Amino acid sequence: MSLGGGSHAFGDSARSVRELRTPAGHGSVLIDPPAHRAAEVLAINRQRLNVSVRVAGQPLADLRCQARAELLAAAATATRAYSDAQPVLQDAPLFVAGHQPGLFHPGVWFKNFVLDAVAHAQGGTGVNLQIDGDTIKAASVRVPVGGVDEPRVETVEFDAAAAEMPWEERPVIDAECLASFAPRATAAIADFVREPVVGELWPRVLARLRDASGAARLGSCLATGRHRLERDWGLKTLEVAHSDTLQLPTSRLFLADLMLRAEEFRAAHNEALAEYRRRYHVRSANHPVSELAAESDWLETPLWVWTAQRPQRRRLFVRATGDRLWLADRTGWQEAISTSQGLAGVAAGLADLEAAGIKVRTRALLTTLLARLLWADAFIHGIGGGKYDRLTDRLIERFYGVEPPEFFVATATWQLPLARPLTAAAELQAIDQQLRELTYHPERWLTTKQLESAAAAIVPALIAEKQRWLDRAVTRANARQRCHAIRRLNESLQPAIVARRAELHAARGAIERGLRAAAVLGSREYAYCLFPIAEIRHFLLEMSRASA
Repeated sequence: MSLGGGSHAFGDSARSVRELRTPAGHGSVLIDPPAHRAAEVLAINRQRLNVSVRVAGQPLADLRCQARAELLAAAATATRAYSDAQPVLQDAPLFVAGHQPGLFHPGVWFKNFVLDAVAHAQGGTGVNLQIDGDTIKAASVRVPVGGVDEPRVETVEFDAAAAEMPWEERPVIDAECLASFAPRATAAIADFVREPVVGELWPRVLARLRDASGAARLGSCLATGRHRLERDWGLKTLEVAHSDTLQLPTSRLFLADLMLRAEEFRAAHNEALAEYRRRYHVRSANHPVSELAAESDWLETPLWVWTAQRPQRRRLFVRATGDRLWLADRTGWQEAISTSQGLAGVAAGLADLEAAGIKVRTRALLTTLLARLLWADAFIHGIGGGKYDRLTDRLIERFYGVEPPEFFVATATWQLPLARPLTAAAELQAIDQQLRELTYHPERWLTTKQLESAAAAIVPALIAEKQRWLDRAVTRANARQRCHAIRRLNESLQPAIVARRAELHAARGAIERGLRAAAVLGSREYAYCLFPIAEIRHFLLEMSRASA
């Protein structure tokens, strides 16, 4: 079966990392492959995942069946805590997407709408994972202010600053700051936007805080508020925190299996990474991820670990000795799990660690690997994830012996409704070329009026002398003298073109200001909550539904 145009089989040969480009124009979208070909993707993935391989000691088909049932039950339970959710069909197509629970830009939000539209078109279910193992770096959004001519960006906080930690651990520190965010953000964006999304979003965010008696995590408040708004707009997706999905029995078995096979996984990971870098000409030792290390007999895994007392992510290493599997962060913390009961015993040991406040979480690569291999009939990435997950493809094939299931990439460009200056960078290049001409060929820019003025009486003589030097053949004997003479004559002609140089510098300054303003006002990276609610709602719903 093939997708896409021409005779290319759908897959890595037809869609390379370099072909994934952020849509450039306002209102443009990228869905790759086209969403209306979802049935073909599902058929391809069913075929690829219907293989006689064993994962975590079980046939993959059996493990997937159990894992999907667990995920759907967890997502339905989480969603029903704040919204009516219809019963889910276990055998219907399951589409999965995910992102951290922050105030991301509209291109990321578009993915949620595509998830709903594609799932609905295929009679299936869409589940969005709140990737709360990612780190929150700032509890604020950037807002353009200051008018069209001289815009600048200001920061508006929605919570007090805190040490860097995973979203899962980040509490609401300043409830008053969170409560007052909507009016402050609305006021900040008021010169450009009336009725931003934040006006409808924020009461739902604060409702989550109230429902939890003030004890809800910040990410949970933001994600639940957004999902409530989406469901009020007609979306039927389910949501669940990724940290909760890692407590499911099949997830723990999956992680236990990986830990017990850490040496084999590390080799497959590093080989796949080397192949990826060769293919896509990547020279960085940290892109898209770093190699998994070996320190003495400790083996690095694609996992994070942290504790309730120290909620900062650290790399997780493992070491097998006798009937114990040791876990460590190589900075002082370590724990042991008994391996005497095999996979089930290690999975139970992970549950015991969780109960003791020790969190073991997947890194990005393993997060999507688990979702694509165990849960999803098709996964929907953003453009960044779509690029790095070609490495996941190779890892699925090398380590698990499965032809990697295909995935979608979905994103959009939606800009604030601002009167952006029409300034072309080409104009700046033309002016820079003229300024260079004024330095090295000033005579070309002298007007007849300038040449005839009394102040410029000496100019014709200087031009004639320069021409004589230009006409003289360059030899080893005269090269130095000729160069110095032409440079001196060019400098002598500069007073005659002062006015022209000043005009060009003034024009250049205006263009630079226009380009800076256009960059500020035309960014696609502003938080979705700042956009006018009527326009962005129409765009997201119409474009996602039309595509499916």
